[in-house]
Order: sequence, then C-alpha cells, then structure tokens
Amino acid sequence: MPTALPTPLPHFVSRDVAFPSADGTRLAGTLTVPERGRGPYATLVLVHGSGPQDRDEAIGPNPVFLELSNALSNAGYAVLRYDKRGIGKSGGRNSLGTRDELIDDVKAAYRFASAQPEVDPKRIYLLGHSEGGELVPTVAAEEPRVAGIVLMAPPALPLWRVIMEQALASSPPAQRAAVESKELTDFQNAREGHDSMRAWLRSSMDVDPIVDIKRVHLPILILQGGADVQVLPSDLPRLTVVARSVNRDVTVHVFSNDNHLFEAVTPGVKQTPYVALQQYLTVPARLDARMLAALEAWLAEHAGTTQR
Repeated sequence: MPTALPTPLPHFVSRDVAFPSADGTRLAGTLTVPERGRGPYATLVLVHGSGPQDRDEAIGPNPVFLELSNALSNAGYAVLRYDKRGIGKSGGRNSLGTRDELIDDVKAAYRFASAQPEVDPKRIYLLGHSEGGELVPTVAAEEPRVAGIVLMAPPALPLWRVIMEQALASSPPAQRAAVESKELTDFQNAREGHDSMRAWLRSSMDVDPIVDIKRVHLPILILQGGADVQVLPSDLPRLTVVARSVNRDVTVHVFSNDNHLFEAVTPGVKQTPYVALQQYLTVPARLDARMLAALEAWLAEHAGTTQR
C-alpha cells in the first residue's frame, strides 16, 4: 500500500483517551490540544463516515481525520477523534454498528470532551464526514450545549437512495434496470430482517436527513466536493434549503474538483464510485487547502481562537 503523505509539524500535544458508551463499550481515541494560546480551547469532535473506521478515518493511504485533526490543532483548536467500536483499540464488536449505537457513541465522545480540563464546554463543535454528517444533526438536536456543527459531504437523501445512485452510476446503461431491481430487492430484504449481518443498513437506510436538520437551530457549516460521486453535489440543495428554512446561520461551500474525501480528482479520468474508490485506496493526497481555510475561517468567526 502507498505510504501516506507526511503531516505538518505539530504545534500541539496528543494523549490517548478512553471513555464508555451508553452500553458500556469502551471507546479509545486521541485528544489533541494546542501548545499555543491559552485554554480552555474551542474543540471539535470528529465523527466518521460509514464502514470500519479508525480514529484517523484512514482510507488507503489517506488518513482524513489525522490530517484534519493536525490542521485544526495547529490552528488553535482541541480535537477529539476515536476508533469505532471493534476497531483499533476500541472494545465491542464491529458489525458496522446500528444507528442507535453510532448515535450513542457520538454522544459519549461529546460528553467526554465536555469534561476535559483543556476543553471549553461552551465551545464544542461536532464535525461529521459522510455518514457522520447524517448522525451529527441528530446528536446536536438532542444535546442542547453543542455550539455548532460541521457537515462534510453529508447525505441529502435517505441511505437507500444514496446507495442506489452509486450502484446505477457504476453500471453500464444496458444493465441499470436489472441493477435497480436487485438493489430494491436487497433493500426490502434488509427492511424485513432477512439478512442479520446488515443490521446497520436496516437501522439507517430509511432515515431522511432533512428530518433532523430541521431540528438544529445552531450554526451549521456544510462542505461539499463538487466532483463527489458518492454523495452527489446535485442532491445537496434538498438539505440546504430545508436547513435554511429554519436556521439563519447556515454556511455552504462547494469545492470544484474535490472528491468525497476533499482531495482533487485525477485529471481527465471519468469519475464513478468505483474509480473514486480506487483513487482513495491507492493515491496519497492532501485535503484541499481551500476547504481547510473555509473551515478555519468559519470556526474563527463562530468559536474564536486562543492561538497567539
């Protein structure tokens, strides 16, 4: 496997942490705290996308959350990231986790961060990537002290529709009718519980992201890759229109030529979900500096910074 690109020199300290989720499962993670400035610090809790993700959200040679965490802590923010249950040093069994388990784990991470002496409990922001961008609004609506949320490539449609879009985009036109029929059958089997290994899918597939985004009356930042073929930018208005209908503090940035990981797509290569996955797994890349700048500017406006 290609080696990940080196991260910038750290101007922060890291410590390993552990905390229990609601069912007693011990989750392990890393808290990074700036060396500069004066605490307690505004803090971000990072929430992974789908799959068996570790605290770095490492996808091939691309540790998305490690790079993001380093950038944010270098900019003056504390960051908590953690291994999903059954992954890395976290306990429990990884069956992808039902949605309720994932929600409980996010809440546990948020509450743990709130109790840390380096953390300002009034300035904790939840940042969710991909599936995490669907989970975070639910947690923010139920945890009244959350200061705001950041959604990176959040789904704007129920999961079953996102999966269907990906499957059809990866299929030749002549096969799309058959693919659609098979996917619909698989979804119905999952709904009816015929496949016990897909408890995660059954618990998540029909959740509509617009339901809980209506319940969030906190500052929201939404970041989207313009070349994302997993969560389509053309679907994003379905989410943003609803969010803005109930919330005046919604900021949206779409970054041209960025994929689902906010990395530049390969020039001249037609993008499909399969092609994108091969890039994630084989090509080391940097997070888009424009995205990081937009995130840090939004945080500076809403949370301030203690960096000197």
